[in-house]
Amino acid sequence: MRTNRIRTLRLMRELSAQDLADAIGVSVSTVYSIETGRINPPQERLELIASFFNCSVSDLMIEQDINPHAGSYLKAVRESRGLTRSEVAEQIGVQTGTVAAIENGRIKLLPNIRVKAYAQALKIRSRNILAKLFVVAATLSIISEPSLAHHEGVGAGKRDMAKAVLSYDDIQELWELPLRKKEKMSMDIIRTAHKHMNGKIHVSHSGGKDSTVGCHITRRIFPDVVAVFADTGLESRTVKEFIKTIDNVITVRPKMSFVRYLEKHGYPLATKKIAKMISQVQRGVLGTGVEAEGKDPTYRMELVLNGIQENGKKASIGYISFKHQYLLGSKSEIERYKKEFAKVGSKAVPPKYDVQVSADCCKVLKKDPLIKWAKENKSLPIISVLAEESQDRLNDIRTRGFNDLDGKNPACMPLGFWTEEDIYAYIKKYSIEIAPDYYERTVKTSCGKTVTVEGEKRTGCQFCMFGFHDEPADNNRLTKMKLVDPVTYKNAMTKYGLAKVVWYIDQHTEPTKKEIKAGVVEGQKWKHLWGEFVTDKGNPKKA
Repeated sequence: MRTNRIRTLRLMRELSAQDLADAIGVSVSTVYSIETGRINPPQERLELIASFFNCSVSDLMIEQDINPHAGSYLKAVRESRGLTRSEVAEQIGVQTGTVAAIENGRIKLLPNIRVKAYAQALKIRSRNILAKLFVVAATLSIISEPSLAHHEGVGAGKRDMAKAVLSYDDIQELWELPLRKKEKMSMDIIRTAHKHMNGKIHVSHSGGKDSTVGCHITRRIFPDVVAVFADTGLESRTVKEFIKTIDNVITVRPKMSFVRYLEKHGYPLATKKIAKMISQVQRGVLGTGVEAEGKDPTYRMELVLNGIQENGKKASIGYISFKHQYLLGSKSEIERYKKEFAKVGSKAVPPKYDVQVSADCCKVLKKDPLIKWAKENKSLPIISVLAEESQDRLNDIRTRGFNDLDGKNPACMPLGFWTEEDIYAYIKKYSIEIAPDYYERTVKTSCGKTVTVEGEKRTGCQFCMFGFHDEPADNNRLTKMKLVDPVTYKNAMTKYGLAKVVWYIDQHTEPTKKEIKAGVVEGQKWKHLWGEFVTDKGNPKKA
């Protein structure tokens, strides 16, 4: 386990392991061993390292001890919320026994993404858990000059963070920095990208709060930088109106309409990872990559459909959970496919399904047009993604760094180490206007009744159905759309076929114990949405 901050300090000064090795008179492999905690350097060497970074020896060290009372804290919060272990386990995607083990202190609640999911399940802040989970000594106040993205005086050994592989600890430490330091570091990252591209950079703007902050901080340094907005046709009316208030914006559009995308590829359902696996099964391409390498693809099928790893152990992630397997077809069809796959591999006939599922709509409708524009104009995008948003984004930033200047699709990600709290603090600090979707709104219904609609946590494509299955019946993305923009809602349910899709999800989603107590009937959780457009059998109602 890593017990020091030496690697973090080195990366933040854009120094290579060779730079540090030369300074303290050891080999590069010794530097790596010191950074990862495999060897403990003598006091004299620690003093050399501290002198190199212009800090004290104590500032190099981390005391990161698991708090023995963290589990009992989580248990107390869960019980105070009236939640069972199985309910918490379902929300964070683990077994009930795992929750028990966490509460009893037998296993650690890591990585940070699981902490975030746990916090959401208990309706508390992630940092409340982290504060209880760890006792962390020292701060990063020593990290000031040289800055993250530029270090004067470093010679040929200078290294850009894009070429570094960041650990979870590195990201965690950056999360804890105060906003004023994050601002300076982000601006230095942008300056590095601007210099590398000879000024050819642009801001990728979605209309959301994160990209609004990214645009603002970029234009504080380079006021004339253009913003590029991908109009997929699926953004809310208010987001599109908000984009019009921003100066110097170029709009790009996808080649394919959403209707055509749905016809050709299918709907974004369940979660993005699960949708990708379901799509592979539906299209009959599961295991083809493994077969191309001359290997038996059966293990791939066992993992995706049964959750069994090659070593025979149960996987915790990376498979289609039982509650989503209805999207593959009937149980008999799935069993038939499994048996056939075991004999003939990817040549097995896919199971017959009712709704086609896809995970690529964001890529086809948004990312591809933006990448095309960037390549045609030889410009580097400033992308305002946060590592804390998802495991995929965390891994992407860990492997690419904050300035991926020479990759397949180069990008600058200066807010990668910010948190959502930082975003809102920055908005307040500089009095920045953001899309009205984030604020609580009062609207009048078609019957003249005035209702309050809570603000969105995030904007994006209105009709994206990822995660819908976990939303409450009376407060989800479609009920909000019905109140705020009834015309768009009707188009979503009819033109885009969401009424039939929601009906289908409803017929295969069991209400939680809490919902059953509240009177929710199986198969009718979302009937107030689909009931206006389709019958109880899922057939379209006559106009």
